[in-house]
Amino acid sequence: MLDRRRLSFTLGLFVLFIQTVLASPQCFQVGQPVFCVYSNNIGNNEVRIRMEFPKELGWVGFGIGASMDAADVMMAYPVSNGQNVAITRRTANGHRLPTLNPTQDLQIIANSTGIFTINNVQKYVVTFDRSIASPGNNLPAIQSSSQSFIWAGYAGAPPASATNVPRHTARGTTTGNLMDGSMAFSETQPDGTTSNVVHDAAANTGNLIQAHGILMFLGWVVLAPLAIVIARFFKPALGVWWFRLHWALMLLAAGVFTYVGFGLVYHVVGVKGASHFNVKANGAHVVIGLLIIILSAPQLALGWIIDRLFNPTRKYIPWWDKVHWWLGRIVFLLALVNIPLGIALYNDHEGTKKTWPYVVFGILCALWVGVFAYLQFRVGQRHHVEKGDKYEEQGLKSDSSATVV
Repeated sequence: MLDRRRLSFTLGLFVLFIQTVLASPQCFQVGQPVFCVYSNNIGNNEVRIRMEFPKELGWVGFGIGASMDAADVMMAYPVSNGQNVAITRRTANGHRLPTLNPTQDLQIIANSTGIFTINNVQKYVVTFDRSIASPGNNLPAIQSSSQSFIWAGYAGAPPASATNVPRHTARGTTTGNLMDGSMAFSETQPDGTTSNVVHDAAANTGNLIQAHGILMFLGWVVLAPLAIVIARFFKPALGVWWFRLHWALMLLAAGVFTYVGFGLVYHVVGVKGASHFNVKANGAHVVIGLLIIILSAPQLALGWIIDRLFNPTRKYIPWWDKVHWWLGRIVFLLALVNIPLGIALYNDHEGTKKTWPYVVFGILCALWVGVFAYLQFRVGQRHHVEKGDKYEEQGLKSDSSATVV
């Protein structure tokens, strides 16, 4: 019995030794600088967390949660003209500055907090205790198993105040365990280890988001209106080419540009570790966008099928033609509504207030309205009549056939 206890005790010490040797912090690169987060399980349902960051960083943040939609964030930044460091507890509930938690209950360990020389470099260090329990508001608790974290940092001057914090330079997600010793640190001095550095996976996704917006803008504000105008007013002038041009333009707009643009933003969301089609974080833009994605392919297919099914001797307009007209109108109007919503969402996520995209969108919409009104008044809608390749301006005769837009 005694031998078993000794064996268990020896194995326990061995496991603890291995964990200590193999322990490494979670480190994150913000431009060139790197900051690190450590954690010790101190019992009583509490963990002791240490954050180390160089003076090039104005603030660093580490949050319990999978995304900015719901995370319990700990943000550290220099205070007292850079002579000390503070830690605040915040609640992230969207792509904006996390709000200060009404209860600032992070217990700073004074003798392990301040400016320390680590590997011959002065760094800010803040060490504090916190409960593993959830702070409420549906925020996650610290688990004894691996879980998701978010992180962010800002390369520049410290915040002017706790509520005036500049937008992050880099951010991302990771996974780890704050309880099992895998991120352990020495209680007596700062560690300085910078292994297992996590880079900002979304650092180069800004151009992809812009490409998404450009493709959708060109598709639905430039190409789609042109295709509609050709089909409605220019059948006599273009002959058989009206359908070829209309189909080619809509194939680019509702097909290539729309689905490539969707693929780009879907990739970016995945890289950021956020959830797809999150209405809470992205509002109506994702709902309307998803409807456009669902409806565009059937609308394109229906247009092609209708052309194949066209019968010059038909006496009436079949129901599938009318479905094509109204489905096209619905998708087009949804796209026009969704573009300014997308611009607003981009400004919100990037912390900008760009107004010129709204101006360009408004000018082009006004231009198309003017063109449409002028052609409707001067030319009127033209329906294609197969007999003699003639066209008529007012409706369809009972013995005529047409493809109408």
